[in-house]
Amino acid sequence: VASRMVSAFSRWKRYDKDRQTLAK
Repeated sequence: VASRMVSAFSRWKRYDKDRQTLAK
């Protein structure tokens, strides 16, 4: 479960980064 959470978290972080770039 931990590894799964980390995977989802890393994906969310990448998505958030892309969203921030788009916002700018």
